Amino acid sequence: MKKIIALLAALLISAGCIACTGGNNPGGDETGGTKGTDKTNVTGSDAGTSAGTEESLDPGLEKQDFGGGKMVFLCRDYGTNYNEIGIFEDSPNNVESAVYWRNFKLNEKYNIKIDVNYQAFNAIHTYAQTQMNANDIPFDIISCGPMFQINLAMNGSLYANDEIPVVDFTKAYWSQTVMADTSVANKSYFFVSDANMWAMNAAGVVFFNSDMIKDLQFEKSPYDLVNENAWTYEAMLSMSRRAYSDLDSDGVPSIADRFGSVSTYAASETMFAGLGGTTLNKDSDDIPELTITDQKNIDRITRVVEFWAEDSSLLINRYPDYQSPRAGGNLLADTLLDGRALFSQEQLYQLSSFADSTYVIGMVPCPKYDENQKDYRTFIHVAHSSSFSLPNLLTAERLKQTATVLEDMAYLSRDGVKHEYYDVNLTIRRAQDEESKTMLDIIFSNMTIDLGMVLQASGFNASTVVRNLVFNKDTSVSSTLAGNVDSYNALLSNMVKSFTGQK
Repeated sequence: MKKIIALLAALLISAGCIACTGGNNPGGDETGGTKGTDKTNVTGSDAGTSAGTEESLDPGLEKQDFGGGKMVFLCRDYGTNYNEIGIFEDSPNNVESAVYWRNFKLNEKYNIKIDVNYQAFNAIHTYAQTQMNANDIPFDIISCGPMFQINLAMNGSLYANDEIPVVDFTKAYWSQTVMADTSVANKSYFFVSDANMWAMNAAGVVFFNSDMIKDLQFEKSPYDLVNENAWTYEAMLSMSRRAYSDLDSDGVPSIADRFGSVSTYAASETMFAGLGGTTLNKDSDDIPELTITDQKNIDRITRVVEFWAEDSSLLINRYPDYQSPRAGGNLLADTLLDGRALFSQEQLYQLSSFADSTYVIGMVPCPKYDENQKDYRTFIHVAHSSSFSLPNLLTAERLKQTATVLEDMAYLSRDGVKHEYYDVNLTIRRAQDEESKTMLDIIFSNMTIDLGMVLQASGFNASTVVRNLVFNKDTSVSSTLAGNVDSYNALLSNMVKSFTGQK
């Protein structure tokens, strides 16, 4: 079983390197995402289907000599958990080996030495800003979660997309969707490529217990429902309720019971986004506008609160004193490993917690609001994902060198790293579970980043407000959010001014 999980984990990352198109239209009676913005060059290109052949993707960069010095990535240390950059020797692990040989090619081609400067994931931006304020940057490229990159962008510390030479952001190995989601006034300051494995590993999905689907004799599996455009909030709620059982016969929900759904706080954002929710929208000039207080979004948040208030739902954050009998365990993993949960709405990086499962773990996208919603939508965690940015203290010559390496890295990650993840591992996995491959295509073809969630570290606390409503089973959504509207609009105004250079 460990091998099955490992193969799925490798597939997850690899598929993510191939597909990342946007699903900004939540469907139903409301058009979400970016209004009036020309996305002609966005649709499909992240999936690698409309940006030409693999040969046409080749940026055609010539061999150059950059002097033999280091090119340093400021990033977090992922260790052996899908390390994006810091692999300095070949490895029997396919993923690490692919990263190593990609870096080796770049080192040889440009006479550089790719290196890393590790900092805590939530301190990279403060470290970077401190160094830049001192006019001393011991790094060339910044890699961290978008919610940390946004602070550097608002401080005027990063190069914008139209200031970066060499890089062709319309190529399929760059996510145009992330740019469209997070741009302001048509300026983007941080970017996701096929080299950013953790942008995909931080995608929100719904795991499910395949054995329990059979044992409870559901007429249709989650796979069937997705394929029939019937995997909706109501469908998941109905199945979750049916799966609940008071195993300890105490008459009340307790952690010893069997649950329909189990999750952490992450379910708040992943379900909200999956239902088509947006905290912000864009006008025709690509300027963000507040949408979280729109009635449709109020309804979506209310549904999320009600789902996790059900007896059939276990939100593990409500049990802070829980002690796992497993070394390094937690209530989420224990409930799933013990076969006492049908669903878990979480990020893909949680998959490693279920490595000892005795059953095959299925996976589908987050459910739609209803069948009128156009696309399934996948929320990317804004803290634990990764994106690249370039500090604007780089000289013109160094900027061109850095951009050249970054462009080639993105391309080589698609043709080399991605090959190991996707082509090799998928071949094995397909024979065991074809449905998972299909679901991954759907998941990764509809990824989205909510700009309002990105602004968390800047004081836009809508995500925290929603989490608190869910935790407290509080459906007073409209009145709670109303008290934050003025502060949210002030933050948006400040962000727009910083991005557009207004005083």
